[in-house]
Amino acid sequence: MSEKYIKFFEGFALAYGVADMSTLKVDPESRKQKPIYRWNDEPLTSEVYLNHLAGTQSIGVQPCNEESEARFGVIDVDPKNYDDFDKKFFIDIIQNYKLPLIPILSKSGGLHLYLFMNDFIPAALIKSFLSNLLPLFKLKPDCEIFPKQIRLHLDRGDVGNFLNSGATSPTADFMTGYDAAITGKYFKDAQNAYRGAVRIGLGNNTTTEANGDEMKSSYNAVYLGAGMEKRRGTTRIQGVYGAQAGISLGGSSMTNDFDEALSATNPGDPMMPRVTEANGGSSFGIGVGAFAGVEVFIFPKTSIGFEYGWGLGFNSTGAGEATTEIWDGTSVVSTTTETGSSSSFGIDTNNGGGALNLIFHF
Repeated sequence: MSEKYIKFFEGFALAYGVADMSTLKVDPESRKQKPIYRWNDEPLTSEVYLNHLAGTQSIGVQPCNEESEARFGVIDVDPKNYDDFDKKFFIDIIQNYKLPLIPILSKSGGLHLYLFMNDFIPAALIKSFLSNLLPLFKLKPDCEIFPKQIRLHLDRGDVGNFLNSGATSPTADFMTGYDAAITGKYFKDAQNAYRGAVRIGLGNNTTTEANGDEMKSSYNAVYLGAGMEKRRGTTRIQGVYGAQAGISLGGSSMTNDFDEALSATNPGDPMMPRVTEANGGSSFGIGVGAFAGVEVFIFPKTSIGFEYGWGLGFNSTGAGEATTEIWDGTSVVSTTTETGSSSSFGIDTNNGGGALNLIFHF
């Protein structure tokens, strides 16, 4: 586990950042937690990573290495008010559009949206790709993106900015898509019922910037689930338990239509390719799990149910493609790069806080 963590959070290796959590203060207006950050001019070794994972020190990594390459990037979501911060909005966008991003709580209470690659690629490409996702999340253009630098100036001691690294592993979502599905049950008899769930989601979004640039994105998401439920009790309070399984499919795409084409009079930034098209890899998930809970009938045919689930599942997203363009001084050069694939397997609870349902019986 630690070897994989070190691999995916590789970056600039000649120094690393530290956060002094003992000096943590909370901003009275935004409620943001603010420790003191500084650079530590010592090599970023495996031992330093392991100390971070063990919780004995908090470190930060500059994603851009000495070769102007990176293998991970982050959108740093820093809300105006942390008490009213709607994290679910960002998670829903990621799930609906099947974006290759992993949301992790930051130490300040915001969100870090991580993008991981299988190998090192130009840091400029990662920064450009993440920049083009900002309108989808309704984030302003000045939202912080790491790597903040796409080239380090080591000759003058400028190593740029580091990102405080997270050590939180996401829980296994063994029934991806189930929370957005339409569910129902058919009673075979008073103590047994068949469960079913379906979601067929299609969506698109168009965002037009003030300069006339237009970003179009679309997604598709399908989920099918089935299960068997057993019940105990005949009073207003009844216990429920059983098992269910599900399968999910999805995909997403994005295109950027720039109002002004690249040319000699509009060369853009040659170190910052702009993304014209991105296709997320197709995703597939399958899972099976058990559940248990209780239903309380508040009216003859209306009940409130609370359930907790546990199960195992596998989720996979294939490699996608991103097409970028730059002006090389004489013409527009387009490059298509394969984005990383991902897969996960987990055995865990599928709803950390449980699920509260309002159920109508017909």
